Amino acid sequence: MDCSTNKTTGWVIGDRSIKTAKKLYEKLKHLDAVFYVDDWDPYKGVIPEKQHIVADKKSGKTNIIERFNCKMR
Repeated sequence: MDCSTNKTTGWVIGDRSIKTAKKLYEKLKHLDAVFYVDDWDPYKGVIPEKQHIVADKKSGKTNIIERFNCKMR
């Protein structure tokens, strides 16, 4: 999700594997964006370090997407 617009920029349906993380990143890599993510290990092997920021839950950086994910479930 774009944190400035709250618009969904891409999504995939899958499990929490590195394969799913790769599918998601393939859809988003053209954005040349910074990704604020939780501490899910597959992100570390997929998103380049310069674009990958692990956001503590207290930071609020993942609140919007977490809320969206709950709605989708």
